[in-house]
Amino acid sequence: MTSDALGLQALNRALLARQRLLAREPLPAGGDGDRAGRVIGMVEHLAGLQAQAPFPPYYGLWSRLDGFRPDDLAELITGRQVVRIALMRGTIHLVSARDCLTFRPLLQPVLDQGVRAGFARQLKGVDTAVLAAEGRALVEDKPRTFSELGELLSATWPDRPADWLARGVRTLVPLVQVRRARCGGERASPCTRPPRPGSKARSVRRTNRRYQAPVTAGEHLWRKSGVFAPVLPVLSLGLAP
Repeated sequence: MTSDALGLQALNRALLARQRLLAREPLPAGGDGDRAGRVIGMVEHLAGLQAQAPFPPYYGLWSRLDGFRPDDLAELITGRQVVRIALMRGTIHLVSARDCLTFRPLLQPVLDQGVRAGFARQLKGVDTAVLAAEGRALVEDKPRTFSELGELLSATWPDRPADWLARGVRTLVPLVQVRRARCGGERASPCTRPPRPGSKARSVRRTNRRYQAPVTAGEHLWRKSGVFAPVLPVLSLGLAP
């Protein structure tokens, strides 16, 4: 009787295949919607890419998509079809607008707990509800860099570090980073405007099904824990459908 269990080498190859790192997938020529759809599809398949710095997502997509050009991603960011936003572990990730609508509300309780636990010393005495409201008002007035946001918030909390005030707002309020120009700097902008027609979040169950693949015993238990099971209410985010 043969065993269905994967060996270590097979499991490693399965992981690389799931991450689309065994072979680069070809992108169609031209700049049509199918090409953009392939790029978005790769971002969604990966459930986002680490994007603390602006350039790593470009490297990650080039490593997986044959014929990928920087403009393929830059245009999607400019058009808000993909966004950079604080998500897993409170760090910036690049995700599609559709996945952002699902992921951020799901992770918000974890991010809120992170503020209470990790920002306690730096934001001691700061009412986080007031901080969130004031920060939201500032970025709804116009997009701002985190340095500008921190400096403006320091007028209310002069004894608190400006950068930590801005970090608190980024964690408490869903903000996307927008580009001032094609190759320019980036500013924070709220994603709380009504969605464009047809924009909606997909269920977390449907999203989770994209990542079914051979797993270790520990990962199997994590999936069975129900972390991705609930379909939670979502925010209305001003992102492209």
